[in-house]
Amino acid sequence: MFLTTLNVRNNPDMPRRFVRSDVSYAMKLGRRHPFRAVLFQEIGEAEDHQDVATVMRRRWWQHLHTNRPDPIALTRGFHVLESGVEHLHGGLAHVSPARMATWAVVQPRRPHRPVRPIALVDVHYVSGAFSHPGQRGEEWRRTHWDVGHAGHGALVRTFNAEGLTVVGAGDFNRKGDVPDLSPACRWVAGAGYDHVYVSEAKGGTRAHAGRVQVNRRGLHTDHPAVSVVLDLHR
Repeated sequence: MFLTTLNVRNNPDMPRRFVRSDVSYAMKLGRRHPFRAVLFQEIGEAEDHQDVATVMRRRWWQHLHTNRPDPIALTRGFHVLESGVEHLHGGLAHVSPARMATWAVVQPRRPHRPVRPIALVDVHYVSGAFSHPGQRGEEWRRTHWDVGHAGHGALVRTFNAEGLTVVGAGDFNRKGDVPDLSPACRWVAGAGYDHVYVSEAKGGTRAHAGRVQVNRRGLHTDHPAVSVVLDLHR
C-alpha cells in the first residue's frame, strides 16, 4: 500500500489551477503501486472537490467524503466496506471551524495475499495550539487541540478493539512528537505538521512501514506531500 497525506492550502485560498496541479502531483506519487490512498486536507469548496474528481478520474479512483474538507481518494484496488465521519469538537467564530475525522474501512482486492480489512483515518487538527503562536483564541485552540486528540484517540482504540488495524494521517498542526493515540500507535512518517501513524489491532492486519518520501518541490501549497509504503500482511 502506498499512502500519501497532503494539505492543499485553502487559507488563503489558492487559484484553482494550483489546486489541480497539487492534486495531480499527489496522484502521481507511487503511481506504479496498485494500492494507493491519498488523504487530503483543506479541500474547502465545492469547486475544489470538483477539481479533485476531474484530476483523479473515477475510472481509476474512488472518492469518499466529497462534502468534507478532508476527503479520501483510493485506487480501485480497494474494496470500501464502510465509511463515516467522527465529530472531534465544535468550532468558534473567527477562530476555527468544527473539526472532524473522516474514515473508511477498506480491504485490498488481493486474492493471492488476502489480508483483513483496515481502517483509514484522515484528520486536520486546529491550528495555533502549537503552531503560529499569538493567534486569536490561543487558549481555546490549545484546549480544543487536546479535545480533538482525545476524540481521535478514542476512534483509533475503538477500531483496534474491533480487530481493525488503523492507518492514519493528516495535518496535526504540531511539529515533532505527537502524543500516541493508542497503546499500539507507531509514528511511521512525518514532516513539519504532517504525520502518518499505524495502530495495529491484535489479530488484525500487520502494517510494516517501508520507504518514506517527503516531497516539497513543485507544490504550490505550503505543506509537503508525505508518503510511505506499507506492507500489509497477516
